[in-house]
Formats: sequence, C-alpha cells, structure tokens
Amino acid sequence: MDNEAIVKALGNEDLSWELFVTFGFVKNKECKTCFSELQYSWEADVFLCTNRPHCLHEEYVSLSLKAANVHKRVTYGQCLRILHGLAAEKAGLQIQRETGVSGRIFRAFKDEVFDAIKDYLLQDRQELGGYDRVVEVDEAKLGRTKHNRGVPGREQWTLGLIERGSQECFLIEVADRGARTLYPILLDHLKPGTVVVTDGWRSYNEVGRNADFAHRTVNHSVTFKSPEGETTNTIEGSWFHVRKALYRHRKICRGLHWFMFKRKLGATDEFALLRGIFTVLSDRYDKQGQSLY
Repeated sequence: MDNEAIVKALGNEDLSWELFVTFGFVKNKECKTCFSELQYSWEADVFLCTNRPHCLHEEYVSLSLKAANVHKRVTYGQCLRILHGLAAEKAGLQIQRETGVSGRIFRAFKDEVFDAIKDYLLQDRQELGGYDRVVEVDEAKLGRTKHNRGVPGREQWTLGLIERGSQECFLIEVADRGARTLYPILLDHLKPGTVVVTDGWRSYNEVGRNADFAHRTVNHSVTFKSPEGETTNTIEGSWFHVRKALYRHRKICRGLHWFMFKRKLGATDEFALLRGIFTVLSDRYDKQGQSLY
C-alpha cells in the first residue's frame, strides 16, 4: 500500500475499509449456533452464517478493540485516522479533536497499539553485536525536566545499547547503574566477540575483564573521541529522540518501546510507521486467532 493510497483512504470510509482488508484484519468467524463459518457481508455490515436459510445467526462488526462496550461507535475512517495520528506522533487531544472520538476510545486504541508493539519487540528480540561488530553502551536518567519546562514525572535510570551500522538496539529501565545491575543485562544481550564502547563508567569494568568482549572507552571529561577514534556519539545522540518519545507518550516504557520500534523499522515518515503499526497489529490478531473487527 503506497503513501498516495493511504492519503486517499484517510478521507474515504470505503477506502479505509479496503485498507483494513488488505492488511488482513477482517477474519471470518465461527457461528455460535450451528458452528458453520460466518462471512462478512459488505451490504449488511454484519457477519452472516453461511448455513442460511437454515441458520439466521449474525454478528455485528465491532471496531472497539479491547473496549468491549464501544461497539459501533467508531467508523472505519476514524479507526484509520487514529492510527495515522499515532504514527504521525500527534498529541492525544489533537487526535481526539480531529477524529471526534472520546478519550476513553482513543486510550483503548493506543493501549492496543502499544501492546502489539511490545509483543513485536519481545518476539523479535535478538542479541546485539558479534565478531568485530561495535555496540555503544550508555545509561541516562529519564523523566527529568529542564528549566522547569514540561510535565515532571518519575525519574528512572535507563540502559541503552545501539549497534553501529544497523537498526538493532535495546533500551531498558534499570533500578540503578551499578555493575550488579548493568553487567548481567549486557551479558544477556551481547554476542561473544562484540566490541563494546562505553564512556568509562566504572560499572562497565567487568566487560573489559570478560574475554568474550573487547572493551573500549571514551573519557568524556577529557575528550569526546578516544585516541583510537572511538566515540559514543550514536547512543548519546539517541537520548534526545528517546526523551522526545517520552514527552509524547508520557510513560517511560512506552517512550522506549516507541523509539526501538521506529529504529527497527527504519521508519522515516508517518506512512512507514503506519504500515509498521498495521503489520504488528495484524500479526498480533493472527497469533491470537482474533480479528480487529
């Protein structure tokens, strides 16, 4: 589905429906009365039993996702515009105004999207690095506000790993930045032979003692580039985008998941992100044997 088709679908209910069908969201169901197959009827906008006229059972279409009590309150176009608004990283209130949905329905859609993203990240989790591959490691405290701007939230140490030359990354909230906390995470997420570049924080010293890794450091109190030419610019620069995602989604875990999701997709615009959201949602329903509708 190209960008032009998505733009057209955003303003047309029929095209919105076709878009959801294209991504495999609409699944036939089983009749609860005679256990025959239910098929969707476009004219009636319901699922009808294929055993008609012997069985007249039908089920209405629902776009409510997990919010079971908002059946038939959201149109196909509204559903698409909500997902597009999330992909375009618009504010929640702006999406609600543009789509005309309530805050409760919007939150239900957003919860479903982030549950699908979380499942995708867990299932697609891979060890980073490898022989002669470089992984930059850094920790940062998220949730702080600067110059008394923004909404203050809880502060949380976060560990970040980014592999150079690829889209692979891993970010996780940690209780502290001590060696007993950070080192097991690094062991669990780095392949043997990885070149690990850090800022020389003492908690990473254990990495240098491990023969499976090559540990290189950059002393930021002296320089931003080591004599060997190593830097941590990739991970340091990524914290800005992580904080931006955190500001938009308020919750630290969601900000981390959103950053990792965008980076893994290599998404450069809202249309690429929207296709990614469609894909992870569709995969989630396929594995659960459910349908969006």
